[in-house]
Amino acid sequence: MLHEHWHKNIGILCTGTSYDSPVMWAHYGHKHHGVCLGFDFVVDTEMRMPSQVKYEPERVKGLFDNLGPKNLMTEDQLALLLTTKFKDWEYEREWRLFAKLDERDAEDGLYYLNFEPYIQLCEVILGARCKETVNDFAALVPPPKRPVEVFQLRGAFDSFAMVRQKQISPIFVRPKKTKPKPA
Repeated sequence: MLHEHWHKNIGILCTGTSYDSPVMWAHYGHKHHGVCLGFDFVVDTEMRMPSQVKYEPERVKGLFDNLGPKNLMTEDQLALLLTTKFKDWEYEREWRLFAKLDERDAEDGLYYLNFEPYIQLCEVILGARCKETVNDFAALVPPPKRPVEVFQLRGAFDSFAMVRQKQISPIFVRPKKTKPKPA
């Protein structure tokens, strides 16, 4: 019942802190064929900031002790549960942003998180095996408020890491220039 309540009411945006892990690309980047989006978070008192995931060797003990009113978890207990993972996932360096699932999209029935103005796109990173080009993705970026860099990765020659593909020039999608208003 608790799981069903969370599933219907809480959305989680899971993010990582870098794009250089080949394991992350294999797991979450469609085996290096996908795309990674890089964001900057604008700190504001109205926005709930992402929470850093903690990696532990054991499950959290006593989590269901001392439940709150109506035998529900307190907000602190829920946050602990939703931001704790087994230590073997530590390579993800994950941060999570939580959102209430209030309104479904009328067309597809899904939920969307309005990023503006607190979360701003700054990078579009193509996987090493991505068939589309940086030009293809640059054309899909809506007019940004600040430049968005579109670039591709490759496997590093001397380590287990993903690095920028220097043989493919990045593209910067820049804000549209507005004409000055007549005085």
